[in-house]
Amino acid sequence: GLVTYNGKKIALEIPSVKTFSRSGGVAAFYAAKRLMNALEQKAIDESILIVPLNTKGQKYRSILSQNPTIHVVEIDDESGESLLRSAGTDKPSVEGYQIVKHVFPDLSIPTDVETGEEGMAPSDDSEAVD
Repeated sequence: GLVTYNGKKIALEIPSVKTFSRSGGVAAFYAAKRLMNALEQKAIDESILIVPLNTKGQKYRSILSQNPTIHVVEIDDESGESLLRSAGTDKPSVEGYQIVKHVFPDLSIPTDVETGEEGMAPSDDSEAVD
């Protein structure tokens, strides 16, 4: 997928894996490589790569270490199901907010998403004020 926001093109890539309950392996490597190629060709400015939790591999890690504009979000089967259940609703899941924060870094996660209460939670880089 591709999102353009404030003139920045941000790509979203999910490798073709059978399950998110084990490492993304070769599929994650090729997904990262596609994003790297798009970045090198200046077709995109940044990217979000959603992979299974604990995805490993030397070549995969090498691509990520050389491309800081590839933001990785690791999820497991349960998180993926939560993300899909909330897609298209007015109540995104915590996982949905974590992905969206790469596009909108100042976005705060509503406390009702995390705790069931009303109001807004402080963003990751700010402190709560009493």
